[in-house]
Amino acid sequence: MEGTKLLSFKEPIHGIELHVWSIPILTLENSPYQRKMSTDIRNKLASSLTVGMLGMLTIVILDDVPLIVDGQHRKGAFIRSKGNADVICLEIPAEFRYHALLFNIEKADQIKDSCLKVYHMYEDLAEKNPEKTEKWLQQYLLNKPHYASLAYAYVMNELASPSLVKTAIKKFDDWLELPLAEAIHIRRSRGEAIAYLAKTVNEVAERDGLIGQGSHLLKSSIMSKTTMALWGRAKSTDNGFDQAIQAMLEHILNNDWSWLGGPK
Repeated sequence: MEGTKLLSFKEPIHGIELHVWSIPILTLENSPYQRKMSTDIRNKLASSLTVGMLGMLTIVILDDVPLIVDGQHRKGAFIRSKGNADVICLEIPAEFRYHALLFNIEKADQIKDSCLKVYHMYEDLAEKNPEKTEKWLQQYLLNKPHYASLAYAYVMNELASPSLVKTAIKKFDDWLELPLAEAIHIRRSRGEAIAYLAKTVNEVAERDGLIGQGSHLLKSSIMSKTTMALWGRAKSTDNGFDQAIQAMLEHILNNDWSWLGGPK
């Protein structure tokens, strides 16, 4: 690996040894668990470099390859404005590459960003650790099991708006007491069910004349009023995933929601 280790130190909270490197920026690769590159963010950062400075990029080193876990937009901005040069990087332990939901200082993740990260992490970890029970992933998914199902709905089933269904799914989507080799198939199936639920909401909104300006808010109202009717203000429900999805589908399909659009 190209680069020079400048110093090592122990961080004060966990006592983990960290290393500071000077590395040619063109040799840095982006971690596969990063969100999609935003050209708007990159360009804004590039313009700021005319008067500002480049902070340290956070990396892990895997198989002698430096992978960025936080800083891909800063990398892109630097290359665009300055070209190739050595940059200062903070190396953290390799296992921290799976904490992609935590490492992000350039822009807060939108739910689609989180779904994309979780999908790639889940696929990779399930392949490398098939015998681990799914709950082992809570350290990486910030104890948000519903993000796993949403990730498969978004990536594999073209769920256009994860935010439409996230709050409802959170009530009844819990960790699976299964090894990842088996759990991944259930997550893929749940992704299909969530995408179908969202598709049903879209079709019902069109059926009841709620398409047009503000339609996303009206669809969100259908979801929130359905969850309220079924489970009230409870943060969770004892209903199993399949039972809860079926109950929501029946309630949504069997009601007239045209009143949400106001008087005609």
